[in-house]
Amino acid sequence: MISYALIKLTNTGLYAKALKRWHGRAIQDQRQWSAFRPFFMQEYQRMLREGGGLSIQQEGYGSAFHAMGMAEEDRESIVESIVRFLE
Repeated sequence: MISYALIKLTNTGLYAKALKRWHGRAIQDQRQWSAFRPFFMQEYQRMLREGGGLSIQQEGYGSAFHAMGMAEEDRESIVESIVRFLE
């Protein structure tokens, strides 16, 4: 279940720093849903407080992302799916 959620979070492009922090945690924590869920709910709340999260450009990808073209609706749909999954 955690692996599936990590794939979805990675695909949003919004959680790069949170994923780095997650992978820096103890291996035991990385395998426990009881650690995963509150960690990413907190990261989601942090992104909301800070203005909606990081853009791809802020993460250093510049305009390369636009060439691939993930629609805003798709990105929002993925984020909403993750939030429902975590709840």
